[in-house]
Amino acid sequence: MAYQQTADCPLIGQVRGIRLAERLENGWPAKVLRRVLERGWFSPPRMLFIEGRFTMTEALPATAVVRVGLASFDPSKFAEFDALARKQAEYLTPAIGQLPGIRHWYSAVSPEGSYANVSIWDSEEQANQMNDLKEMAVVARGEMAAIGGITFHPIVNHPITWTL
Repeated sequence: MAYQQTADCPLIGQVRGIRLAERLENGWPAKVLRRVLERGWFSPPRMLFIEGRFTMTEALPATAVVRVGLASFDPSKFAEFDALARKQAEYLTPAIGQLPGIRHWYSAVSPEGSYANVSIWDSEEQANQMNDLKEMAVVARGEMAAIGGITFHPIVNHPITWTL
């Protein structure tokens, strides 16, 4: 993730998975961003020196979890599943983004026939909100099942052991 610095707002980090730098570019006044930072509405990032450059990482609560949802499908249907996943992002992004505790969300579809959703949450309880999110549990899953040839594997929340 690239982070930017400006004279008005020296620390640009993340708010619920949306880059503050993007918000600044989209016209958010620096004083609004400064207020977000000052009030602690996101965990401030840390600086690490890795491979000759500084990298910023965010601090996570001790209760943070990685939620992993996996599915496998017939690789011959890759184009259909890939197109559907991109379409689903249009309605899943706002639905998931409004949930308390979400830090990051990654969705990936492989030509080898696997689908993965990986997300970072502040706690297991917050991660489990996904179990009842209609847009995911009913709509998205139903659309994928309608294509056929997909197997959903159990979703697992993993407590975070360490980060980089």
